[in-house]
Amino acid sequence: LSLIVNTFEIVPSIKQFINCDLQVLGGAVIEDCPALVGPIAEQAVRLQLMNKCFIEFMGVNDEGYLTLKNAAMARLYKDIVSHGEINVGLISRLDFSASEGFAVCKLAELNTLIVSCDIGEQEQALIDQANMVEAGTHNSYKIFSGS
Repeated sequence: LSLIVNTFEIVPSIKQFINCDLQVLGGAVIEDCPALVGPIAEQAVRLQLMNKCFIEFMGVNDEGYLTLKNAAMARLYKDIVSHGEINVGLISRLDFSASEGFAVCKLAELNTLIVSCDIGEQEQALIDQANMVEAGTHNSYKIFSGS
């Protein structure tokens, strides 16, 4: 197992619980962004073989795109989605409205979407509209109760 992460804050947890090769993606440190981002990080992603990518998103916009609060992270995550063989989206909280944020990818570009928070009718309709169906097909979603 080899893991590539783009933030230092997760390294201690990984080292404690997982025996693996661990790489921290290079990049720039920018204000209001917990991860390393920018052209160096984007280039590093393009040079990696990535089987399974787990990406945390902050929202879903009106056009069915998964979004982030930070433009630089959105650019980096676009590259990750385009280079990953299997892309798993994670939504643990919706932090802003459907009209805010920077688009990363359409819901249908993911293989799986895991939602572990309460979502509204609008977000549920967007998931349904993106043809995300129950497990067993190419795309699936699983909603865990946020309560």
